[in-house]
Amino acid sequence: MFDPKGKLIFGELALDGKLRPIKGVICFSILAKEKGFSEIILPKENAKEAALIEGVKAIGVSSLKEAIDYLEKRKRIEPEKVEIENLKENYQIDFAFIKGQKFAKRALEISAAGGHNVLMLGPPGTGKTLLAKAIPTILPPLSFEESLEVTKIYSIAGLLPKESPLITARPFRAPHHTLSEAALIGGGNPPRPGEITLAHRGVLFLDEFPEFHRDLLESLRQPIEEGKIIISSARHSVELPARFILVAASNPCPCGYYGDPEHECKCTISQIRNYQRKLSGPLIDRIDLLINVPNVKYEK
Repeated sequence: MFDPKGKLIFGELALDGKLRPIKGVICFSILAKEKGFSEIILPKENAKEAALIEGVKAIGVSSLKEAIDYLEKRKRIEPEKVEIENLKENYQIDFAFIKGQKFAKRALEISAAGGHNVLMLGPPGTGKTLLAKAIPTILPPLSFEESLEVTKIYSIAGLLPKESPLITARPFRAPHHTLSEAALIGGGNPPRPGEITLAHRGVLFLDEFPEFHRDLLESLRQPIEEGKIIISSARHSVELPARFILVAASNPCPCGYYGDPEHECKCTISQIRNYQRKLSGPLIDRIDLLINVPNVKYEK
């Protein structure tokens, strides 16, 4: 028999005795440390994530038999170790490599420096999406505490990358305009984080901004003001973090070419007015910078 004192054991047990990975392991590891556990035994796939928390030994096992062999000292398993200093952010797009759009880039630098929300307005193909994707590369690096905060969110959501137990890059989320309110702000039973929480400490990019349902946009007012969202249901009331920079992009009209000197706009005046009317209301009042992103000639 083994002494269970100081040990926390958890994981999903399959019918064949193997242990399957679970969500939210880093939260279990933090709780184990707070409750005075010195060792946790868990599925091998989750061991690196659990090892992020100092002061708790993370022992990864692949089956119930292996766990019993370890506990009864028939098998030696070294605690998992993670070299945090070697975990570096990896961005696919770098702001420094974008050519042209000098005015827009300067405005986005101001946005990144002050955490200002932004609306980029311009015709299709002017680089609005590319500029938005590059914003995380000019934001300050995440501190270790911030990385843990973001990692906990992605772990609970089951979105933590297998190749890295710690998220070190600023999140960038770009939901489609057809998503539901629960997918945007969170919800369900049990409650799951939505896109605004997944964008915590990073960027929430809303492309084709006027195409989002008005109720969806109105639901962003609380998290923009308070940096959090409260999800309430009959059985649960959960407060989730949601501090992000909102970056929105829009065409000036349905066809996209209103005011463009290179292309003829095919929209009627009423169509243009109805489209631009969607760019008004309380949420727009919370957008700090309006950036014009025109077409750039190849020579520039």
